[in-house]
Amino acid sequence: MSMPNVLLITADHLRHDVLGCAGDPVCPTPHIDRLASRGVRFSHFFAPNPVCQPSRAAIMTGRYPRHTGVRWNGSALGEDEITMPQVFRGAGYRTACIGKHHINQRRFLQSFDHMAANHIRRNWRERADGTYTVTDPNEFEQYVRDRGYEYRTGYALPNFRARLGAVPSELPEDCHIDAYVGMKTCEYLRSLDGSAPFFLWTGFYGPHHPYVPSGRFARLVDPLAVPPFHRSADDLARKPVEYRLYCQEPTHKFRGFLNASEQTFREMKAAYYGMVAQLDWQVGEIVAALETLGLLDTTLIVLTSDHGEFLGDHGIPAKGPFLLDCMLRVPCVVSGPGVVSGRVDSGLAESVDLLPTVASLAGIEAPECCQGTDLGPVLRGEAQIGRASCRERV
Repeated sequence: MSMPNVLLITADHLRHDVLGCAGDPVCPTPHIDRLASRGVRFSHFFAPNPVCQPSRAAIMTGRYPRHTGVRWNGSALGEDEITMPQVFRGAGYRTACIGKHHINQRRFLQSFDHMAANHIRRNWRERADGTYTVTDPNEFEQYVRDRGYEYRTGYALPNFRARLGAVPSELPEDCHIDAYVGMKTCEYLRSLDGSAPFFLWTGFYGPHHPYVPSGRFARLVDPLAVPPFHRSADDLARKPVEYRLYCQEPTHKFRGFLNASEQTFREMKAAYYGMVAQLDWQVGEIVAALETLGLLDTTLIVLTSDHGEFLGDHGIPAKGPFLLDCMLRVPCVVSGPGVVSGRVDSGLAESVDLLPTVASLAGIEAPECCQGTDLGPVLRGEAQIGRASCRERV
């Protein structure tokens, strides 16, 4: 069998339980659900760290944060670490990265033949004068301006902190940051000439806060309809003191959230759901492009997230440095050539398993330094994950 194309789709802050295929009764995710029906969904798939950069380094290297040295955002990945695009480029693949990657390593960046839509989410610092003006628009902001609109995010949004980052956008849905990532992904797919298989990492920026769904997704979900939060009146009192200190931190982006109303938390969750639905729409656009181009049957598609999201559970919005299920358990769906259809595996699997697994399915040897397990036998329907097979890892 010829080497399959590989499409790795990552979300940012996507919880394991907000997909229709995972049982969420409210959030519409028909396109991700379709991928799950075409392949295997791992229901107990875990990230090794509750924040972005360490988990993304683990995905790219198949190694744990304590070994890569990337333990918190702002860490650089050592130049001696071997990453997924380097492995696939060495095997003759065309390589591309579109959207968020958050990997700080020169060799990683040099492993791509094509890059687009990277570093396009602007992170405003709060300004006392309330003035937020973009004088140096990036490629996405310029695209929005060319459409006749102005993109704003973070503290530039009205009542950003008081609304816990949930400010549905009045912009059209095609001026959303994830719509731009999806558009650039489809453009890249249409540019391919078929002379070599491709490895493409599409990194969506959502549903990371700020929660700014737009167009038909802006108010798609009724705040009163969202599932209940996992919390209790004495939630923080029963947890280690670090939780209370975190919640009382005066420099927290959403400081004062302990006093936020139930309605504010519900509006935050509804806006998050809108972001998930908007991301799902773009997954559908990308899969449709693969179908139109005749590439779907030869493309291995992996969809996952770097970590989860509190989303109001335990009374906390957004993310935090805590090792709870809502933060570490993430979706993972794999479909494509050689993968059985419609299967849910409830065994324990991890982000570090992706590199050895995808390499194996492509007929490529994974680096010896990988600490993950090849899940190829599970995806081919030859085995199931059990705790006994989750052997001790270096």
